Amino acid sequence: MRFKNNKLSAVMALITSGGFAAIPGESLAMQLEEYVTDQAGELEEVSVVGIMGSNKRALDKKRAADSIVDGIASEDLGKFPDQNVAESLQRITGISINRSGGEGRFLTVRGFGPEFNAVLYNGRVLATENAGREFSFDVLAAEVISGANAYKAGTAGLVTGGIGATIDLSTAKPMDFDGVKTAFSVKDTYDTLAEDHFPQMSGVYSVSNEDFGFLISTTYSERKYRVDNAGTGGWMERDLSYVPSQVGDADFSKLRVPRNMDFFSDIGTRERLGGTGVFQAKITDDIEMTVDLLYSKFVVDSSVMTSANWTHDWGEFFDSVTADKNNTLLAYSYDGEFDLASDFVQQEFSRPTETRQVGVNLAWDVTENFIVDFDASYSDAKNDNRGRGKFVIVGSPAANPRYDYTNGGKYPRISLDRGISAADLRSHQTWFSGGLNEDSIGQFSLDGDYHLPFENFEKVSFGIYGSDRTKGGSDTGTTEGGIFAGYGYDLPDELFTAVSQGSFLDGGVPSTWFTFDPIEYAEYLWSTEHLDRVFADSPEERAEAELLKRSGNPFPRANRTSEHEVDEQVLEAFVKLDFNAEISDMALSGNLGVRYAQTDVASTGFTSVLTDITQVESDPTLLDLRFTDPQIVTVKHDYSNVLPSLNLKLDVNDEHVARFSASKTMSRPTLTRLGVGLGGYVGRLGASTASGGNPELEPFESTNYDLSWSWYYSDASYVGAAAFVKKAENFLSQTTLPEDLLPGNPFGEFQVTRARNTASATVSGFEIAALHNFSNGFGLQANYTIVESDDDFDPITRPEEFALEGLSDSANFIAFYEANGIQLRAAYNWRDEYLARAIGRQSQAEMVEAYGQVDLSASYDINDRLTIYAEGINVTDEKTRSFSIYKERLLDYSATGARFSLGLRANF
Repeated sequence: MRFKNNKLSAVMALITSGGFAAIPGESLAMQLEEYVTDQAGELEEVSVVGIMGSNKRALDKKRAADSIVDGIASEDLGKFPDQNVAESLQRITGISINRSGGEGRFLTVRGFGPEFNAVLYNGRVLATENAGREFSFDVLAAEVISGANAYKAGTAGLVTGGIGATIDLSTAKPMDFDGVKTAFSVKDTYDTLAEDHFPQMSGVYSVSNEDFGFLISTTYSERKYRVDNAGTGGWMERDLSYVPSQVGDADFSKLRVPRNMDFFSDIGTRERLGGTGVFQAKITDDIEMTVDLLYSKFVVDSSVMTSANWTHDWGEFFDSVTADKNNTLLAYSYDGEFDLASDFVQQEFSRPTETRQVGVNLAWDVTENFIVDFDASYSDAKNDNRGRGKFVIVGSPAANPRYDYTNGGKYPRISLDRGISAADLRSHQTWFSGGLNEDSIGQFSLDGDYHLPFENFEKVSFGIYGSDRTKGGSDTGTTEGGIFAGYGYDLPDELFTAVSQGSFLDGGVPSTWFTFDPIEYAEYLWSTEHLDRVFADSPEERAEAELLKRSGNPFPRANRTSEHEVDEQVLEAFVKLDFNAEISDMALSGNLGVRYAQTDVASTGFTSVLTDITQVESDPTLLDLRFTDPQIVTVKHDYSNVLPSLNLKLDVNDEHVARFSASKTMSRPTLTRLGVGLGGYVGRLGASTASGGNPELEPFESTNYDLSWSWYYSDASYVGAAAFVKKAENFLSQTTLPEDLLPGNPFGEFQVTRARNTASATVSGFEIAALHNFSNGFGLQANYTIVESDDDFDPITRPEEFALEGLSDSANFIAFYEANGIQLRAAYNWRDEYLARAIGRQSQAEMVEAYGQVDLSASYDINDRLTIYAEGINVTDEKTRSFSIYKERLLDYSATGARFSLGLRANF
């Protein structure tokens, strides 16, 4: 699998090879002049655009719109300390984010997670580097867009895919400006945890006249980062009633104990290179052509060193345990008669991504009353980390770690009964792995607007949309990574470097860790000298090891049977009528429409097919299952959706506006769920089981109702409130149903576990927002969102029920000042506690604690062309924490540090 359009690479390389220096911190278009993308009154923008004057423009657009959309525009993207698009979008009412490495990556909108939100770029679906549909916003720097709209209410003219919202990112265009415009920005950022500086640069050049124009932009950053984490692999139920010393009011026969207690430091780089190019031309007085290109290369390389402490629960090793009333283990120690290991793990991860899009648009004013718009585009993305993942364990077999959480705090403490030196370390597991995700989508649309010659009917809009999307992937891995496992082989001291971790997080961890190079370590293990020595007394094992080595072990090999692909073809059509009326001196406007979508899916992958089932003679309750060799299988499925919508706007008077929206929207199942393979076969008479993907999943559908009110009490200030209800169906849950996997065979019925469309939920919420501009340059902005669901999930009493993940309240508060060339801004973003995964580690629920972050920015205009600025991100050094059901059952406690920047902007 490889990118289909090699010529596109050359075009993108040409765009990004220009000599325009640039840095993150301020969106490129910000440095030009005021620019807010015009959506032709189609949708409402509850915008967070600019300071002072831009606030008024945002409110004017909000008031003129006829549907429900929240937006941001380029005037603000760089004036927050926002490093990517997600960080900027989180300022919008109802939007919250998930972070990765201290940066925003995924969006949740009104309680619906990333798989339920569609992401467009200039109105087109953007390919993603993930295995599913979810879009990673951290691949895009803030500089590559000029604005973004979050469409929260459905309208017939929107491409399908977003139950939560449709996020449309837009770029600046050269003919939005007059003549020649140049802007650039440079800054240096210091990461307090990584204790390192890194550069960021961005630039833009635009030239235009009345007939044509082009714009080119580029951005580059190379962030050095560090993440310190204390965490577990989940919580298992174990019978520790045998332990002689038991402390606490608990049922010690059913204790929940941590799978492990690990501490790690993830140290690496996040390199981001991006660019855009836009060409506009008026072919005739009535026809305008726009060609635009996007390129983003985002590479994360990390090296993770871990002090790992497995919970040794397979034997009666404990001599003392403490637990609480919820049967959560709080402390343990091992019997000193045993030798139990503490490990050091060296891991390396890579996320080398590329995202590209090229599109052409033709806008034709056929007559004064009839406008036609044609658009075609191609987008692709990939994440190719095959062979780049490394997971290597060494350990001291007699360290005997102690676990203690009796004094509370954010995470448990670990101490060692016996200290560790390099001479104590022995070999254990060695695994290399990686995978490939590829995504490509070609799409077109043909839309028309016809202005009607009737007083109460303004125009009718209609159009068609088509796309062909292919997403696939494969895995690589080590054939045999455990041949030297079990701490049985001595290792040279010179392979290891001692690292002092006395200042790690809040302390309470082993103070000395050992780190090493995974490649150097693996080459030593598999060297001829080492193989000859350790297998000197076993020629058969030596020969087996030699065969593995010649086949490439321990380095990863391609696993052809892991290759999979989903091809999805979509054809949509819509019609929409815009109308207006007057009711008791109040102006009513709105639109009524319907969209039809037809989807055809073909899922392809490898699977082994059952050929025969017979009873085992020695035990007739056991069944002997026979299969074909893995073979390629394709399963096809199709479905259609009819999606009506109604949007109303009532101008009550000069200050008050009320809105109502009713719509039906849909999201297609994420592509990772559509696998064709079955596995996990267990053959038992009358009780055979299997599990697998489900290529015949139906889309999720939601019926939505929105009601909002806004009071514009001055030119640049307002208060607004909105209520919404989303009644969603066809959510997925893991269910087990009988399936005949071998028709005609008396033993062919299996209980098969798959994701199926069986669940529904109603999500309701309330949003309130306010913006006030004082006359002296000061201003305040705030919003709060409350979201609730009627699902019956309870991680203790009803863990098997469906749960909507990511549902949480959220809030923003922003204070700003702008006068006399000085800008100051303080922004606080908060997200309440939420359910991250209903079935997480050890099949238990995963919760994330509430989190709030303060970001600051300030700037001073040296003159009309030069501005010096400073930014601070997470200035109070907040940490994130997750747990399983009870807060004492830690999952992860992570620190990413604060970041401070100083930079210079210029525009000409």
